[in-house]
Amino acid sequence: MKRYLYRLNNFKKDDEEDIKEKLKGLEGVLDLDLLGEEGFLSINAKDDFNPKSPSSLFKKFYPSMDVISLGKSYQYDINNLGCANCAMKIERLINKSFDFLIVKVDFSRKKLIINSNRDLEEKDMRKINDCFKEIEAYSSVDFGIKDEDEDEDEEKEESNLAKSAYLIISILLFALSFIIKNKLMLYSTIAISYLLVSHKVIINAINNLKKGRVFDENFLILIASLGAFAIGEYKEALTVMILYAIGEFLEDLATEKSRKEIEGLMDLREEYANLISDGEIRKVESKNLNIGDKILVRPGERVPVDGKIINGNSSFDTKMITGESVPKNLSEGDMVYSATINLNSPVTLEVDSLFEDSMASKILDIIENSSSKSSPEEKFITKFSRVYTPTVVILALAMAFLMPLVTDIPFKDWVYRSLVFLVASCPCALVISIPLGFFAGIGKSSSEGILVKGSGVLERASKANHLVFDKTGTLTKGNFKVTEVISKGESREEILKLAAMAEQNSNHPISKSIKAEVRDFTFREDVQSEDFRGEGLVSIVNGDKIYVGNEKLMNRFSIDFEEVNTIATKAYVAKNEKYLGCIIIEDEIKEEVRSFIKNSESLGIKETSILSGDNKEITKEVANKLAIKNAYGELFPEDKRRIVEDLKKDYSVLFVGDGLNDAPVMLEADVSLSMGYKGEDGAVEASDAVIMNDDISLIGKFLKISKKTLRVVRQNIIFALLFKLIVLVLGFFGKADMAIAIFADTGVALLAILNAVRILFTKF
Repeated sequence: MKRYLYRLNNFKKDDEEDIKEKLKGLEGVLDLDLLGEEGFLSINAKDDFNPKSPSSLFKKFYPSMDVISLGKSYQYDINNLGCANCAMKIERLINKSFDFLIVKVDFSRKKLIINSNRDLEEKDMRKINDCFKEIEAYSSVDFGIKDEDEDEDEEKEESNLAKSAYLIISILLFALSFIIKNKLMLYSTIAISYLLVSHKVIINAINNLKKGRVFDENFLILIASLGAFAIGEYKEALTVMILYAIGEFLEDLATEKSRKEIEGLMDLREEYANLISDGEIRKVESKNLNIGDKILVRPGERVPVDGKIINGNSSFDTKMITGESVPKNLSEGDMVYSATINLNSPVTLEVDSLFEDSMASKILDIIENSSSKSSPEEKFITKFSRVYTPTVVILALAMAFLMPLVTDIPFKDWVYRSLVFLVASCPCALVISIPLGFFAGIGKSSSEGILVKGSGVLERASKANHLVFDKTGTLTKGNFKVTEVISKGESREEILKLAAMAEQNSNHPISKSIKAEVRDFTFREDVQSEDFRGEGLVSIVNGDKIYVGNEKLMNRFSIDFEEVNTIATKAYVAKNEKYLGCIIIEDEIKEEVRSFIKNSESLGIKETSILSGDNKEITKEVANKLAIKNAYGELFPEDKRRIVEDLKKDYSVLFVGDGLNDAPVMLEADVSLSMGYKGEDGAVEASDAVIMNDDISLIGKFLKISKKTLRVVRQNIIFALLFKLIVLVLGFFGKADMAIAIFADTGVALLAILNAVRILFTKF
């Protein structure tokens, strides 16, 4: 199954149902989702689906609507990519060579991410691999196809063991050079040691030079070492290469360990399941399970797919999904999500979703695609490195050839100083550590039950100073209960029954509370409903028009009703324009909300507001209880969006909500959070981050992680640039040697990586 995303410009809500019906008729469509008033279209389809077919359909039936493909997302592993700066160059080359929507070469995770509005063909894959090899000879992308030169490439590629062996032998030979007296033996030993440790650098530098890429790390290091040879500093030349190789080796180990640490936090999917079939239990791949299958989950096992318990009860560790450390007791009829771990007793589940649609897969999809959305810091480094390295190279050349003409310092000394400049000029410390810092922040958030959809989200969240909440389900529990029915003649039971039948197709918390009050409620297929967002609905039940909603709905249809003056949610009920009575429904504020609001100032929050579609008096009552100054009630989705648009003029706005009607305001806010555990798919899709349980205090952790991540990233930027600047100045005055220059490159990169990884081990 593949997923395709589109945006519909000039989308009209009135056409929604008709559009869905027509789209479902397209060949290959399995299911689809159309997000309310924003016109975001998501299609899950078979392999034979034509991604251009929705455009053709809209041209025929809805010519005023523009269909913009947001593409399909592909993700592949990268092999043998050892240079962060090279990753940026490969990314630029692929962007020039293809018309993909998004290309991201993620060095820290060794992933290639592509968003394309067409299928990737085998010729595309080969061409992409050519782009990789053009920049770094041994690198490749694991597309699962056999390259024409694959056998040859496999022989060329070096394992970590081989790299270690070359390095150790080279160091031993270098040590021997200090005790060898014979000049021929000495030069031979240095030459062999040099070739062993530098052969890959030489090959990459020559390949890049052929393609006109002079400002490349391999070429700069090679020139620096050859320059040292040229001025008779043979051991210095070898020292440059050995220190560089050691730094690169340690850097690779640190990056790989960091990547595994982060990915370990997100190890959610269980590849195998115990399928119960014909009275027997057999082990099958989780991806082969179908909806309705019965599976056994034993104690200690991870749940492979979402399912409902049909036999047994047990405690489950839900930390990987919700961030909650306290196990959850679940029994027959309860839903269990994939990635949770069974702690006590065996249970039998009925599969409720396919492997690729399970909670674990959705979470990983969000995280894996997060690196395709860059932060301003990452974009800055991309632009900076293009200017920085050439500038330093030009200065190094000026030092070598111009400074001897205007000073008394010998030419040889200026050449050496220029070589120090070249070695210190590589921007790898920045290129590696900044994406890794953001990735660590995203990984840490995931381990706390917060899914972040990109590094830019963390950057914006770190600046948030105005918190805006939806009320129902966010600040309040959303567990509405009918507390009173005010009747104008009909019995309490009759009013509730009529309202429940009218509301049967609605999943709104208020609708659920009404249906829960009716004993033996049965679903009727002949009920037709029309929803009036922010007001209520009108349904045809047994040929009668039943109206259930607030004062606005009653006024819309000119129904004469008696307004109830109580601070609670009110659902007025009418039948065929005759007022029958009012259902009083109340909600509770979540326990943790008060303490979070009270402490929000320490997180940099200056103002807090509530935006709600509920009654103004109820909204103000909730605001007063929580000491929130700004409360707006009886708002439509567009009203919420407009208020946030105004707030953005003076503040950086973080919006928190969980309903489909929150999608427009989420897209407007600087950064948005959805309560994903209970939230609707539309809100989860539109938000920048998702809280995977119902605990609003996790917003505090999200803000702390965001601020910590930005602090670490900026520490790395300042430290790397400042250290390099100091080395460059010292190099100019002849006070820095090659060892210090190497440390300014690989040593600083290593320290920056270790600093970035600190995020994973910080308690928030």
